Amino acid sequence: MTPRAVSVEGFSLREGLHAAGSSLGWHRHPGATICFVYRGGFAERYAGLTLDCTPGTLKITPAEELLADQSHFSNLFRQETGISPSAFRRSIKPR
Repeated sequence: MTPRAVSVEGFSLREGLHAAGSSLGWHRHPGATICFVYRGGFAERYAGLTLDCTPGTLKITPAEELLADQSHFSNLFRQETGISPSAFRRSIKPR
């Protein structure tokens, strides 16, 4: 499926489609971004905070703000520990 996009002078609207488990590492957007989560979700880190973006979330991020999604953390965690965060949680969860 090809994401839909529309542009009007000074503003653009683009549909973003990201596969489950995909990674959007640390990055910036040149302009402010508005994100509405329609389905699925992700956790995003910016400004020293973690925002849990679930269906119905409307998120506004300032221009040039450094941000990363939860997949970035998962990849870093896996590199440092050798297992995924979910595998770690399962390993310490009481049965």
